[in-house]
Amino acid sequence: MIPALLLSLALSGGQTLYDFGPEDASRWTTTHDTVMGGQSRGEVSKTDSGTLLFEGYVSLENNGGFTSFSSRDRQLPFAGTDGIEMSFKGDGRTYILSFDREGVGLFGGGYWQRFETKKGEWMTIRLPWTKFEAVSFGRNMPNLPKLTAETARGLTVYLYDKKDGDFRIEFDSFATYSGNDSVPAAMPASNDRPSLPDNCRTLERLIELSGVGEELAKLEGYTLFAPTDDAFQNLALSQSLMQPEQMEALKAVLLRHVVPAKVDSAAALFLTQAKMADGKQLSITVVDNELRIGGAQILDVDFALGNGIVHTIDRVLVPEKLPAATKLATPASKQDSKSGEIVPRYAVLSSLIEKAELVDALGELGSFTLFAPTDAAFAALPSEAVEALLQPENKAVLQAVLLRHVVPGRVTAFQAIGENAKPVAGELLPLRLSPGAERRLTVAGIQITKPDQIVGDAIIHEIGAVILPSDLAQQLAPKGPPVRVYLESVVAKGIAEFNAGDQEACAARYQQALEALLLLDQLSDKRVETVRSALNLAKGQNASDAAWSLRRAIDLIRIDIDQEV
Repeated sequence: MIPALLLSLALSGGQTLYDFGPEDASRWTTTHDTVMGGQSRGEVSKTDSGTLLFEGYVSLENNGGFTSFSSRDRQLPFAGTDGIEMSFKGDGRTYILSFDREGVGLFGGGYWQRFETKKGEWMTIRLPWTKFEAVSFGRNMPNLPKLTAETARGLTVYLYDKKDGDFRIEFDSFATYSGNDSVPAAMPASNDRPSLPDNCRTLERLIELSGVGEELAKLEGYTLFAPTDDAFQNLALSQSLMQPEQMEALKAVLLRHVVPAKVDSAAALFLTQAKMADGKQLSITVVDNELRIGGAQILDVDFALGNGIVHTIDRVLVPEKLPAATKLATPASKQDSKSGEIVPRYAVLSSLIEKAELVDALGELGSFTLFAPTDAAFAALPSEAVEALLQPENKAVLQAVLLRHVVPGRVTAFQAIGENAKPVAGELLPLRLSPGAERRLTVAGIQITKPDQIVGDAIIHEIGAVILPSDLAQQLAPKGPPVRVYLESVVAKGIAEFNAGDQEACAARYQQALEALLLLDQLSDKRVETVRSALNLAKGQNASDAAWSLRRAIDLIRIDIDQEV
């Protein structure tokens, strides 16, 4: 036991609850997200040095992300004290001390107070009863009774910081204290540092970014209709609003969500309109027993936030007209000032757009959605195909290939799921979200790796391969040059990816190569059947088996070429 604790308790009039010494008979149990299908693990054990060690790892897979340990003692001598004092050595992560409350049943939570740790350093902190807050499934419950020393039951420590990775925290003691909080306090509760509900973190960042929080603090009272993180995810404009040049537009959007007076849910039921901070009158209606403001559904209500009150809503309220700064140049209207690229960060695509003389055509579209292949995706194409596309006589073909990646209008990834997008040129592009724990959004069977990149009036979705027309071979009328060198390059890169543990990337590379050879009519009739069989077989296999099936087809083609030579 740390000697300083003895002096601390003597001065504070507290009582040791657990010190984990030789006489300590306390019992502990662990609970993890495995109860909901997660994969996190944690073990609690007493060490030879007289401490309690809690260690393991947190996984965010399968919607997991928490682990905890609890005392088996439900009633502890808390009465008449001011709070809990703990001594521990942590790992730099943020943990939660939690208690149950007599007379209140909270599922998926308890009365929480967060505390920070410093990696490898012993710390002693005090957590007053007055700063514990009721939480259920990560959501604050401000209207529930407060926790007191007389009503506190049990003792639990959570790790719930939404971060993957190993953890380790070692406790020397738990004790009560009475008197002042002279020992450094833990992370402030929301009364000291106001925060929005857990599902409104995007709004919280935008308020900080815009400075609107300072304006709210000056009001005697206010009501904030807070769009959830999902609501911002569905708003194509959200990423653009975070740019420095968009501050006036951002403020205009945020002020559309503020009423400069406190309006709790009970009062809102009897209102038909609310005047927002920007002067706009928004209607308040009841539709199918759902309370709405400006068409947005009010989800959760009556959260305390400083001198205001918060109600969460399911969509962002965007003013009819935003300051002019909101409209940026589209990717095709001017080059990126730093890189000289038409589409920033996509050098090969930018170069091809220029060579195809499509810059003006894209600019005339106004808003559009671009499925942008990476430089690596273009590099994976047969060099002969790229060379043919760059020939003057094939300019129209190159334009058709590029415009197959462009859809008029702005379509976010969320809006696109299950739709068939109509590109400027070519066949419909099916957009699908695969089921299961590891969901993948694809367009024309190609994975979208970075969705919803906002550049002015355009939305860019990065993809890992080039969307080729089904009749590309006929359009290019290739002369059938050798492909041995190309296949050597594909195999070399695939082997490196496979050995590095990325079997999925390897299989995708092999698949793209074989599909390109089919399209470019580079195979004998015998090998056409071989490739088609391999591609069909790979569809029902895992990434590792698919890579081997496709590799065998490639090797047979290489053998045929060697025999011809």
